[in-house]
Amino acid sequence: MKVRIHLHFTKSGLGLSFEKAEIEPTVGGMLRMALYFPGPYPYWRKQGGRRHQGDLPMKVIIEIAAISQKWNHSETLKVSLQQVLGTCLGMGEEITIDGLPIKEVQELVREGHFDSMIKEIDVEPIKET
Repeated sequence: MKVRIHLHFTKSGLGLSFEKAEIEPTVGGMLRMALYFPGPYPYWRKQGGRRHQGDLPMKVIIEIAAISQKWNHSETLKVSLQQVLGTCLGMGEEITIDGLPIKEVQELVREGHFDSMIKEIDVEPIKET
């Protein structure tokens, strides 16, 4: 799985000193974990291809969007949700959200059908660095 690593350094009298490291999985990595966890080994690797399939609950997709909003520069959680759904679409057309094809879910998000679910998720404010 690919991860983002953020290293934080501070200036000291002798130059730079290491402060901390943050590791964040990519959206695709979080989606794969949601599709195939728990399991001893991901199904897609056993099959040798990259065709992903499965059904994910909308709440999980919104939570992934909330986590990824920190680094994907989207102003609202709804925009971040559209980006996550686009990533799902790129992973394979056999992925469904609550039994619906991704393109239909994208249209429902645009129309505001999931606004109440989006408001339920707490999102930490983005900190300027």
